[in-house]
Amino acid sequence: KAYPIEDSVGASLTPYEFTITNTCNDLASYQINLEVLNDSTMNEYSYIKAMLDEERPNLLTTNQVVEKTLENASTAYKLKKSYLNANETKNFTLRLWLDKNTPADETIMNSVFKSKVTITTSFIEEAPLASGTLRTISEYEKKGIWQYKGQITKIIIEDELKPIEGAIASFDESITKDESVMSYVVENPKANETDKTTYTAYLQSNEKLYLTSGDYLFSNFLKLESIEGMRYIDTSNVINMQYMFNGCGSLTSVNLESFNTSNVANMYSMFWHCSSLTTIDVSTFDTSNVINMHYMFGDCSSLTSIDVSNFNTANVTNMSYMFSNCSNLTDLDLSPLNTTNVTSMNSMFYGCSSLTTLDVSSFNTINVTNMASMFERCSNLTNLDLSDFDTSSVTNMYCMFTRCSSLTSLDIANFNTSNVIDMGYMYMFDDCEKLTTITYGDNFIHANDVPVSFMFRNCPANKPTHESWTGIL
Repeated sequence: KAYPIEDSVGASLTPYEFTITNTCNDLASYQINLEVLNDSTMNEYSYIKAMLDEERPNLLTTNQVVEKTLENASTAYKLKKSYLNANETKNFTLRLWLDKNTPADETIMNSVFKSKVTITTSFIEEAPLASGTLRTISEYEKKGIWQYKGQITKIIIEDELKPIEGAIASFDESITKDESVMSYVVENPKANETDKTTYTAYLQSNEKLYLTSGDYLFSNFLKLESIEGMRYIDTSNVINMQYMFNGCGSLTSVNLESFNTSNVANMYSMFWHCSSLTTIDVSTFDTSNVINMHYMFGDCSSLTSIDVSNFNTANVTNMSYMFSNCSNLTDLDLSPLNTTNVTSMNSMFYGCSSLTTLDVSSFNTINVTNMASMFERCSNLTNLDLSDFDTSSVTNMYCMFTRCSSLTSLDIANFNTSNVIDMGYMYMFDDCEKLTTITYGDNFIHANDVPVSFMFRNCPANKPTHESWTGIL
């Protein structure tokens, strides 16, 4: 007995509620699917709207078709993929309704739509807890060598347990406390009496140093200049690498050729604030299971290029701030990136002030809801091809092109702004001082009650002509 309704009405419907709990002692990935049952008499699913939690509602058929798990199902659509921490519980709400544009014809009228929510999950067993497993490092680590991290300039990883002569401290860093992982701290020579004390740290195990998690491993080693022996680290069981090198502002290079990232789901802020990195080779990274790349290379202000040609980003949902403030980046090939499932590109290229060209023509933006500050402060970009951008789901375009001071023209004829809310137009073209020509389309619409203060401040471009803008600009 459903009938076509507006999204605002659909979002207020009483939801179907369900809970997922990770009963494991490690990170687990999960995928929420909606499987259409065989006894549905509705054969046209393109008018079904689905809204998971408070996320932007989408037509069901815009979601990825995945392998069904139910024998009595005809097809399955992926609604969400993410992960749960150990023993974590998450609650979800799901609302389904008929889109307002559903036609009143025989394919829809008097038909029945039936579906079930199904969950698929996977987990990685803990790394071997016998010889050589490093204990998990917490965000506020004050144990072992991590209590010296603000003064450590070099880390040497070795595949042999042996005492280090002259060490001022030693620690059992193994998770099982069997001395299968040992660390040593050695004071560095001072050039003069006024120099502050710094240290070299040694991490040792026989053959391999096993990681169960990589998050915060070298985070905020502010004076760390080099890491030797990364090849002796086994990352094959690691799912989480968030903040792994975050804040290593003195690190100029790191060899990651031996990293096995095939099980990694989270690379959030992995290299954030590595402001002295001049090169980084991530060409061997397997990113097929990665969901989150938020801030991955953010504030890597000394990098001139990043090779992501081997990245598989089919499962990534968050690319916000991914390259933000990479202010010396002059070359960036984005053509290999699959953005089909990305929902946020907020500030993705914010502050990439040395880029003169940026090809985003391969981007699929059908599920993107947030493009705020996406190109803000890309002050040397002379052109942008956004002709294939689908912005029908976008709700925020706040400062999207602010201070793109070298742009002279912009074709956004394909932009659909009917769903933009939350001050989405504020400062959109602010300080685009050379932008004289903007090509708009019929769907560049001003939504009710959306403020546009300073939208064209210090920007000589022509204003939109759609009737909804009458009296607004």
